[in-house]
Amino acid sequence: MQSSDIALHDIQPLMEVNEYSLYFLVGYIALAMLFLAVLVYILYCLYKRRKRVNIRKQYKEAIESLNLDETKKTAYMISSYGVFFKDDSPQHQEIYEDLTKRLSQYKYKKNIEAFDSETLECIQMYKGMLNV
Repeated sequence: MQSSDIALHDIQPLMEVNEYSLYFLVGYIALAMLFLAVLVYILYCLYKRRKRVNIRKQYKEAIESLNLDETKKTAYMISSYGVFFKDDSPQHQEIYEDLTKRLSQYKYKKNIEAFDSETLECIQMYKGMLNV
């Protein structure tokens, strides 16, 4: 029989244990999530860059592939696509303005003759200056 008045000498009082494994686990999970988010962002940027359309390149190809026999259409297309290249340098702007003045006589009429030799030279010079 045990008695409740017997003193217990071999039982220690409760001690506080400093256990940080839960904090380490949460930290590792947060670090892994951050790394995963950065990886997904980098992959997204690479995918988006690969699918990006270069408008300047498309407009340059469109200007270079214009049929100079279709005078009215060519005049309108060079005027509208050339705007994207006119601010590249002062020479681009100067030639573009000169070209639009020359092309204005071919735009707004119903029946139009072919380009004259000076306008053709100016168009060829402008095509040669285009850079993407």
